Amino acid sequence: MTFYGRVDVHWPDGPIESYRLNKATIAVGRSTGNDIVLDTTAVSRYHIALNFDSQQASVEDLESVNGTYVDGVQLAAHQPRGLKGGEEIQIGD
Repeated sequence: MTFYGRVDVHWPDGPIESYRLNKATIAVGRSTGNDIVLDTTAVSRYHIALNFDSQQASVEDLESVNGTYVDGVQLAAHQPRGLKGGEEIQIGD
């Protein structure tokens, strides 16, 4: 099985959840159809996609209501942003 990395979800009230990234595309959102489900109204049903290929990792906002930020900069919908590792991705408000 291919392993692309790990995402740590830091919740405002303190807990941290870790997810192994083992697919070329990981869907993140509130709906149960996502690979990573974040059960909070601040997150859209289908909020972001994390994409991996042999050259690069990227994050793409899927027209979320409350936005997606990488290191404090808001992403435009459907405009993938390359990732190098260690970036902070904030979704929701």
